[in-house]
Amino acid sequence: MNLVESSQSVDVGQLTEADQCTGGSPQTEASQPTGAGPMAAQTICLTKMAEKHLDEVDALRQVMLGDASNKPFLLSGLRSAHQEHIVAVLASQPSAVQHATVVGYAATMHVEQDSQLLAVAVSPKQQGRGIATQMLAKLLCSAAQRGVRSCRLEVRLSNLPARELYRRFGFAPVGVRYNYYPATPVGPKEHALVMWLSDISSPEVLGRIAKVSRRRPRL
Repeated sequence: MNLVESSQSVDVGQLTEADQCTGGSPQTEASQPTGAGPMAAQTICLTKMAEKHLDEVDALRQVMLGDASNKPFLLSGLRSAHQEHIVAVLASQPSAVQHATVVGYAATMHVEQDSQLLAVAVSPKQQGRGIATQMLAKLLCSAAQRGVRSCRLEVRLSNLPARELYRRFGFAPVGVRYNYYPATPVGPKEHALVMWLSDISSPEVLGRIAKVSRRRPRL
């Protein structure tokens, strides 16, 4: 997968519906916007992806991940009991989430006690607000609650901000998949770095997730 998100800040600002894990997980509460202007009056919420989000998520994946349009594939994953798909939506207020705009998307797949991060993408205009961080924290907490013990992912070798974000969560490199990413409008053919996070449900890892997801933005 390929993360397109700045790692400068990890606070979403007015985040709602974030999961809370037991034993040292992130507890994300609503906070005041971090700046003035039009964006200050808006709210970013994390919620489960629904079929109504298909068009927006499909478009976001095409732009940010270089994927071809494939709504049947997304729908199949959405209906799978072994996958979890979430979206970050931008609304004028929390009560308007049902009619909000999708600005972020992330997904995982679970097989017994193992999990794979399938995708993380954030709209260019919303990068730097910590949306990817909060989505990843939410998915890892959910995986821990499912009894998952490890999570793996692939990331472009050149995607240093994503690699740094994963490192902060505790992911460690374990190998390289050569020519894993085909050439797309987003970038050239490229190798993938494989990263692994073990003992997701341990107090140490849950505590790290909590610490990373609560860090305030550097303004």
